[in-house]
Amino acid sequence: MADYTATALVADMLRRGYVPSGSSTFTTPVLLGLMSDELRGYVVELLRESGGEHLVVPHTLSVTPGRTEYRLPPRAVANGVRKVAVVLDGLEVQLPQLHPSALDRGLQGYYLRGAHLVLWPAPLSAQTLRVDYLLRPSQLVSTGHVTVTAVAEVGTDTVLTLSAASPASVVDVVRASAPFDVLAVSAAGVPSGPGFTLTLPTASLIGTPEVGDYVCLPDESPVAQVPLELHALLAQRTAYAVLAAIGEAGAQATLQRCEDMREQCLRLLTPRDIGAREFVRSSFARRLGRVRR
Repeated sequence: MADYTATALVADMLRRGYVPSGSSTFTTPVLLGLMSDELRGYVVELLRESGGEHLVVPHTLSVTPGRTEYRLPPRAVANGVRKVAVVLDGLEVQLPQLHPSALDRGLQGYYLRGAHLVLWPAPLSAQTLRVDYLLRPSQLVSTGHVTVTAVAEVGTDTVLTLSAASPASVVDVVRASAPFDVLAVSAAGVPSGPGFTLTLPTASLIGTPEVGDYVCLPDESPVAQVPLELHALLAQRTAYAVLAAIGEAGAQATLQRCEDMREQCLRLLTPRDIGAREFVRSSFARRLGRVRR
């Protein structure tokens, strides 16, 4: 069975850069830290450039009358958003982003200020907002996680049976197979024993966990949460970072190979959807904006 864990990625990185293993300086935790940095910077930049909606996850905000500022999800890449929509009659109607200097023009929408999303003008009634954002990939780790051995739906909850005790009551759930997406972001659950179960509200899940998936501490993951095609690129980039740090003569050749791989990956990622895009407009949508099915 193929091994896609962060530990296997470190081994691949050592092989690609001809880096001796067992270094007292570049221990496994240090290498995982370097790899996490490259994942969150170099690889995420590539995914954003590809424009394929990778890493995008939903977040729901409950809007109260008169309140304009709402904190952005703390794990949003570059403290940004992908889309802000108000949910009306079961439909999502996208809000336009406004410029703070143009608030006197009678427009309705939102703008970003620091770590907050600001609605303009102030809402007059309770609403539900759906905020889509790019989720920053988690810190790569080799320990501190457990696996799912069984999944059951019980009323409004999802009960996970685990291989060992849950690492915490607030957890992330990560898919163990490609593309290693996050199924729960800092979800609050109720762990119990001795059967090692974790009960999570189904509404807090982005996707349905399966046997073999990982339950981790928030913002930690034993796998790189990007498409599998980018794992080799991540290993190569980390190999360059290590060789450059120690002043190895082969660093430049490793970097050149990395850039060649990056171009290849970009061609694989773009376009992601090779079919034609179809937009559906209803009378409701014509009044409030475009709705994409």
